[in-house]
Amino acid sequence: MDIEPNDNFQLMLEAASWMGAPYRYGGNTRKGTDCSGMVSAIYQQVYRRSLHRSSSDIYQHDCHHISRSALRQGDLVFFSTSSAKKASHVGIYLKNEQFIHASTSKGVIVSHLDEDYYKKHWLKGGRVK
Repeated sequence: MDIEPNDNFQLMLEAASWMGAPYRYGGNTRKGTDCSGMVSAIYQQVYRRSLHRSSSDIYQHDCHHISRSALRQGDLVFFSTSSAKKASHVGIYLKNEQFIHASTSKGVIVSHLDEDYYKKHWLKGGRVK
C-alpha cells in the first residue's frame, strides 16, 4: 500500500487521539480496545482499509512481511509471546523506532522497539498489501 505524505500527518493525529484508551480484550473503540482492535480502527479511519480482526490473521493475510530496518511510518509491527512464533501482538510504527499499541497493563501507549521486552518478542514488520 502506498502511503501519501498527508496520510502520515493523519496517522499521527489519529494515533494521538487513542493515547490512554484503556485495554479491553475484544474492544475496538477509545472506550476500550485490544491491540488488533486499535490497529484495525486506525487503519480504517486513516487509510480506509479494512484489516482482519486478530493479530495473527492480520500477520498472515493483510501484510507483506518486512524487516525492522525497512519499516516506514504506517507499517505494522508484530510480536510473538509464545514459543510457536505466532503473531500475538501488533502495533503501528510511527517513527524513530516508536510504535503505538494497546498494552494489557497500560492501555494505548507509545513504546520503543529497543525496549528489552519488544526486542525479545520481535517477530516481523508488515506492510499492508
